[in-house]
Amino acid sequence: MSQIPNNSRFQTKQGRRRKGLLLNILLGIVLLTAVTVAYQLFTSSPEQTATKETKTKETKTTSAAQKKKEDTGQLVVKEDDKDSAKEEEASTQPTEDTKVAVEDQTDPAVQEAYTNPSWQAISTSQSGPHTTQFDDSTQDWKEMTQAISYAIQVPADTLTIWYLGNNGPNKAVGTVTAKATKQKYKVYIEWVDNEGWKPTLVQLMK
Repeated sequence: MSQIPNNSRFQTKQGRRRKGLLLNILLGIVLLTAVTVAYQLFTSSPEQTATKETKTKETKTTSAAQKKKEDTGQLVVKEDDKDSAKEEEASTQPTEDTKVAVEDQTDPAVQEAYTNPSWQAISTSQSGPHTTQFDDSTQDWKEMTQAISYAIQVPADTLTIWYLGNNGPNKAVGTVTAKATKQKYKVYIEWVDNEGWKPTLVQLMK
């Protein structure tokens, strides 16, 4: 009869041991999971973190741009794209070196002829109604010489002027030689009211 209480106490101890063991196992699993997660968080490289952040930002930016496109019906152009468009537009604009060949020349003494869509009238200090003056002591003569120099890109003081005369109403033509290269030119110019003399055609003579 004395064995029954002993068996009962033994079973109670065994139950407590099993519960304690199970509790320890569960606690160990929880701790192991927490350690694993913490390790992954702290051992992530800065590059990976930065890459994830960059991808997130790019996704947000793309989504925002797409949304704006849907709302307005227009594509949002980035600043870089705007700069590229400006550069492309600038590259198509005429420059001082944009020469356009003129083939229809009947003078056999002409070696080459060209014009330039970027040519502008040189500034003038003259005012009032313009009257062309072919006197080498006048301001008009000086400005015509400057227009010729501008057209052929040779300094005016290095030119020998052989002829500068009338070529029609408010038009003139000059024949000059560059002293340095001995190249002879025939330059056609015209008067633009309130602006000055503007080159219209250059002929390189043989």
